Amino acid sequence: MDLTWFELRSVGMEIGTRLRGYYINNVYRAGPLALVLRLRGPEGRESLLVVHTRRAAWITEKVARIQGMDESSRRLRDHLVRLRIGGASAVKNERIIEIQADPDRRIYMEFFGAGNIVVVYSGIIEAALNSFEGRGRSVIPGAPYELPSPRRMIFEIPADQLISAAAESSRSLDRTLGSKFLAPSKYLEEALWRVGLDPNAPANSVARRDLERLAEELARMYAELTSGTSLYLYRNDGVLEVSASRLRRLEDLYHISPELYESPSEALDAALRAEITEAASTSTDEGFEERRQLEEEARAQEARARELSAKATALRELASGLTSGSLSLEEALRRLGGDVEVRGERVILGDVGVPAGNPYALASAIYGYAKKLESAAESLTSKAAEVRNRAGRLGEEYARRRPPEELVAQERRWYERHRWFYTSSALLAVGGRDASGNSALIRRYMDEGDVVFHAEIVGSPFFILKDGRKTAREDDIREVAQATVSFSRAWREGLAAADAYYVYPEQVSPSAPSGEYLPRGSFMIRGTRNYVKGLKLEVAVGLCVEPAEGRTVLCSAPRRSMDEHGPVYVIVETGHMKASEVTSKIIRMLSDHLPSNLSGLRGVLRTDEVARLLPPGNSKVVEVARGKRLREMDVGMGVRDNVRTPHGTEGQGDNEQPHNNGVPKG
Repeated sequence: MDLTWFELRSVGMEIGTRLRGYYINNVYRAGPLALVLRLRGPEGRESLLVVHTRRAAWITEKVARIQGMDESSRRLRDHLVRLRIGGASAVKNERIIEIQADPDRRIYMEFFGAGNIVVVYSGIIEAALNSFEGRGRSVIPGAPYELPSPRRMIFEIPADQLISAAAESSRSLDRTLGSKFLAPSKYLEEALWRVGLDPNAPANSVARRDLERLAEELARMYAELTSGTSLYLYRNDGVLEVSASRLRRLEDLYHISPELYESPSEALDAALRAEITEAASTSTDEGFEERRQLEEEARAQEARARELSAKATALRELASGLTSGSLSLEEALRRLGGDVEVRGERVILGDVGVPAGNPYALASAIYGYAKKLESAAESLTSKAAEVRNRAGRLGEEYARRRPPEELVAQERRWYERHRWFYTSSALLAVGGRDASGNSALIRRYMDEGDVVFHAEIVGSPFFILKDGRKTAREDDIREVAQATVSFSRAWREGLAAADAYYVYPEQVSPSAPSGEYLPRGSFMIRGTRNYVKGLKLEVAVGLCVEPAEGRTVLCSAPRRSMDEHGPVYVIVETGHMKASEVTSKIIRMLSDHLPSNLSGLRGVLRTDEVARLLPPGNSKVVEVARGKRLREMDVGMGVRDNVRTPHGTEGQGDNEQPHNNGVPKG
């Protein structure tokens, strides 16, 4: 199967259309042949972009993923994450897809040679999956990025140039045209078949009129290939070909019909998924094979070291016999065998020569030779230990690696675009992430039966407690109030505690008093506020089970809520650790403390998802704790029982003023 610019043109247009406005959220390995970009859209929807570095890129909803990233992949990921897709297209006549990201940033996906993904800023290469330096073209970080030299396809060549090229060559027609012009073989073969020309005929024997007909057919094919974006998939005991137009030659030759895909991504996914999955599975097996080879190497070195040590011991006994007179010179030479060489009046042992008739000189040479063998044995033993250490480290690495798992683009609920959790009595609480999130939450999702929360500080999210007006308990009110202050600017400022209040929907107005202005995400609060004071800034991050659907997902919530719904979680408070450090520590602690019967949940502990759960600003990890569910199951985790936050007091007050929310992004 040979993919060309025509197929990449179709999928490039689809990527540009479907993924415009999406952010690159993370990058994963899908075996030695592919990377997977997880993208999140403006409405929270996820998509996966598979980049098969030697074939193509396409959009999918699920793909095999393996753990582990090599150094170049990790460096590339650092430059890709958080980029926003602005558009995409295939570079004319090249097997390259260009993705427009920030105004001056481009991502080039090259599907030739070893394949490559190159991130370019203002024309300068920032990072590349594969760096190289060649005679005609180089891809090196810090150097300008250059596309391959422009080439014209055979479809664009005038008939007289085809005729001239054929007249000058006695080679076969297909080889002549393929070497003179950029001519994808499957389409050149199809064009020759359509006009009835023998591809093996000498080029200079083809009639001028036949070459003119060929040029006409090539022009028709070009219009056909570029008229749409659908792709055709041909199968014959496996995938045979993917093309941008029907290949009637293949249909006639193999007596098959193509599958038509309106979505180019679906066609490429159907054609290449098995190749990706097989390569991902094989790559894990290769790791164990590498470890086995290292262990064999170590065993061979250890065996050779034992042989040398035994020989050195025998030589020392031989030298001792010579010096004591219990062994004759002739017998000593016989026992030395191939290790010694007699040259006239001298005996050569190793690189030392001694007089042939002097037993004491020979004994001294034998002692020296034994020392060299002992030194060589020690060196081999040391090398074997190093090799065993490498094998051990490799074994630990692959033991941590799970077999290829399925990476799935998740369909998110409306509230998963915001901050959310379930209270201890299973009521849904949803909060804004920023000013636009606050605005959407209040304008689109606030209902008459809800309770609305806000912190007594500039830079607070709005939280709504769904259906809480009649059913919320005191615990529910306090949990949502604590979440509101924890995700406010108070966290970034390092406060230990803050106050919040709650009101009802009819008290929240998007309209400012006459002559005043409300910034985006701000609303006017009218009437009585119900205060919840002295709320500790603290969140619990971990796995929780949704009461309604029973899904186990990542979430952050007050300790009391997480204790009710989560099997295991980590307590986080304001501190001095960067978000990246806290994220890594949380993932490690949650992974280490999941009981064996829940080990399958480690797959949801993704860095990007955990980072989204943290409040804005620096933090510190206080402890890991097990939830009520695990305590009831009596699953030992080696962590202490949870400490519940004591209830606070509530107060009331009256005022009317606008609240600017400007929530800092976490």
